[in-house]
Amino acid sequence: MLKRIYKPLAISLTALVLVACTTLPSALNENIPPAAEAPFYAGEFIADRQLDNPLIGHFWSPATEQFYSWEQVLTMLPEGGWVMLGEQHDHPDHHVFQAEFLQALADERVLGNVAMEMLAVDQQRALDSSMMRRDLLPHELNWNPGWPWEHYQAQVHVALMWANRVLAGDLAEEQKDATRRDIVEIPHYSPAHSEFLLDLVVTSHCNLFPADMAAPMLKMQLARDQFMARQMNRNALDDKVSVFIAGGGHVRADYGAPLWLNADVPRLTIMLQAVGTEHDASTYLQDRAEGRLPADLIYFVPAVEERDYCAEFLETMRGGS
Repeated sequence: MLKRIYKPLAISLTALVLVACTTLPSALNENIPPAAEAPFYAGEFIADRQLDNPLIGHFWSPATEQFYSWEQVLTMLPEGGWVMLGEQHDHPDHHVFQAEFLQALADERVLGNVAMEMLAVDQQRALDSSMMRRDLLPHELNWNPGWPWEHYQAQVHVALMWANRVLAGDLAEEQKDATRRDIVEIPHYSPAHSEFLLDLVVTSHCNLFPADMAAPMLKMQLARDQFMARQMNRNALDDKVSVFIAGGGHVRADYGAPLWLNADVPRLTIMLQAVGTEHDASTYLQDRAEGRLPADLIYFVPAVEERDYCAEFLETMRGGS
C-alpha cells in the first residue's frame, strides 16, 4: 500500500520534506553528497548555526552507513506499526519536521494513531473529545505548561484533525508518584542496560550526584519507556503508519522505548539531529548501549545556539529563574 503513495507524496510534501527529495550517494566513502546534488530547502530552516554543514537535510542510516532520499524513506515506513521521531525538545526545526511528517502521511491517508510524550494519560478523555477540532486551545487539553504550547501546537492540531486517534504518550503524575514510592514494580531490561542508563542519568544531570542517588530517576526512565512501548503495542493499526513523538532518549533504539516493543510490532526509529562541526555522519550518536545501533535513520538539521544546560540546571537547583 505505501508504494502507491510514492508519487503523490513526492509532489505534495511541503518545505521541510522537499529538503530530502534528492537521491543521495549511498557509499560511505563518498561520505557527503557533492554540492551539486545536495538538496535545496524550499524556505529556510529556523535554526541558523552550522549552515555550511552538507549533512543538513539528509537522512542517514547507521546500519548501512548510507544516505537515503525521502522517496527511499517512504518504502521503509512500517505499515501496521510505528514511526518514532526523536527530538531535542528545544529545537524548532525538529518541531517543524514532526508537523510536516504527520501532514504528509495524512495527505496520503495512511496516518494511523499519533502518540506524544507531551500528552499524559489523564489528558486522554480531553483528547478523545477534541478530535477534528480546528480551533482547539491548550487549556481544553489541560496542556502541561512545562511543554511550550507554541512548540507543539502544529503537531497536535494535525494529529487531532487527521489521525485515527491521538494518544497519551506519558504516565500521569499519580502514576509517576506510585513509581517513586515503589508501589509498582518496574522491570529491568538487563544489568548492562540499567548501568548504561544510570550513567546517562548522572551525566545528564551534570555529575552533581553519585550513581546510587540516581536510582529513582533510572526507575522513572524505565517506567516511562515501558509505558510508551505498551501504548504502541496496544494501538498499532493494520494498513496504517502510526507516529510516536518523544525526546531522543526515549526513541533511542539501543536503550529507549523500542527495546520494550513486542517483536511483532513493526517500527522505524528516526532521530532528529542537529549538526555540529563534524561533516562525517558516522561520528554522530556514538554513545551506544551494548553496541546496539541508536536508530534506523538520522535526519540532520542545522544547529541552534549552544546553551549551558548545566549552568541552567544549577540555577534552577538554587531556586533561580
